[in-house]
Amino acid sequence: MVFGDKEISNYINQRFISLKVDGEKGQGPELMKKFGVPGYPTVILLDHQGTEIERIVGFNGNKDDYLLTIKNYLTGKNTLQDYLSKLKNEPENVELNYVLAKKYLYREEKRKAREYYEKIAKLDPSDQFGYKNEAMYQIALYDLHENKDVGSIKKFISNVSDDNYIKRAYSGLATYYRKNKNYEQMVKAYEEAVNRYALDADLMNGFAWDIFRLKLKDKYKRGIELAELAISIEPEADAIWDTLGQLQFEAGNVQEAIRAMQKAAELNPDEKSYKENLEMYKTALQDI
Repeated sequence: MVFGDKEISNYINQRFISLKVDGEKGQGPELMKKFGVPGYPTVILLDHQGTEIERIVGFNGNKDDYLLTIKNYLTGKNTLQDYLSKLKNEPENVELNYVLAKKYLYREEKRKAREYYEKIAKLDPSDQFGYKNEAMYQIALYDLHENKDVGSIKKFISNVSDDNYIKRAYSGLATYYRKNKNYEQMVKAYEEAVNRYALDADLMNGFAWDIFRLKLKDKYKRGIELAELAISIEPEADAIWDTLGQLQFEAGNVQEAIRAMQKAAELNPDEKSYKENLEMYKTALQDI
């Protein structure tokens, strides 16, 4: 943990009252919505009036950079307001527009983020800065979730050659269908993706996991097949063994579930849920 570093924790504790919030418990969900938290970890710096100074989303592993970022934010450097001020003097600066697009995206202010991504696409049609695919992806994703425009993301998939963004677009499309409880179309999107990228273990695991968590019983066999194929590609991925174990158990294959979850626990002994599931499966086996 970054805050476990003495220098960083001392710096923060001398200037802030720190509060750690679980986004899934107590007031967590309400605060997540209020502050537009996109994911974990997110650190939001507030002034004494409760106004956001800036936020840090994610952690790149460099503690020195993290501390420098906080120090810069406290002096007003590289904050949202700082970049908005800079943009007034250079409205057609692609880099400034890109930074602002990301900052609004991290605030879950997606409409504003979309405006800056649109500007990037217009300012740099030849993609000299390398942001075009990301810009078009975020625009298509916004149109999908906010305007229910499925055609936008499908057009993006057809027109882009960057495999990473195509995979993200397929995942985004599947997520859209899942959230709208259109599981038939979700499965169709996933199938198209895994057929196109037959060696992508993450896509397969994502598909298999959605089959498990949505309890799509008629797809359990397909989910197990996908998880096993993903494991053949990434045999040391504990999360995939977990997916396989959960699916096997739901399908009534308790012994197979135990073997898979045992492997997950061996690969990642610090993950408590694996041990808990393993014990549950063993108890279930005794009751058969």
